[in-house]
This record gives sequence, structure tokens and C-alpha cells, in this order.
Amino acid sequence: MDLNKENVRLIRETKTVDGFGAGTAVTETEDTIEVHIYDIMTKDRDLIPPGESSIGWAKMITDEEYDLTNLGDNIIVEVGDIIQRSTTVGVNEQFRVEQRIDRAIQGNVVFREFLIRRLNA
Repeated sequence: MDLNKENVRLIRETKTVDGFGAGTAVTETEDTIEVHIYDIMTKDRDLIPPGESSIGWAKMITDEEYDLTNLGDNIIVEVGDIIQRSTTVGVNEQFRVEQRIDRAIQGNVVFREFLIRRLNA
């Protein structure tokens, strides 16, 4: 593992809907991935919705995709996913992936960067 990255749990919720569009069930799938999470910087303040404080927001860098089983069924972080991070005091922080920020060099995506919002204090 890269020294700047940490292991987090990627939680993806999938809703089952009936014929009327009402949710009937929610299932969760979980995987462990390596990411780098850091605080919002002043230059990134314009990414946060107007009127909201930057407290509780962070940025996350991920790999383009993760092949966790070596079978080619690659996992890609998507907007709406939940990231669960364990802190040094044993508390689990949860973040929701809110926005993808593309970073490319000469047209090739090198890494994926996301804006994430804390769900719990």
C-alpha cells in the first residue's frame, strides 16, 4: 500500500423498486479499497454548494478502478457511494461521494478525484 493511502470501506447501496417507482428494498455491497482523503483547500471552496460551510467536506483521490478479485470485475467509485473510514480512536466516519472532479494529463485519466461530504460527526 502507498504510504499516503489508507484502506476504507466502499459501500454501495442498490434500491429495488416496484412498478410504481416506490422503493421496496435496499441492499448494500461492501469492498475495501485504498484512497487518499484530505481537507478542502481555499482554492477548492468554489466546489462546495453556495451557502454551505466547508466543514464536513473533503476531497478523495482514488485509482481509476480496482480489480479486487483478479477476475476482471473492476470496481469503480461512483457518485452516491458511501466511504467508511476508521479513525485512530476507533470511530467510523462515513462520507458520501458527491461529485467527481476529472484530472487528466494529455487526455489520459491518471487518477480520479471526488468531493465527499461527511454523513456523521
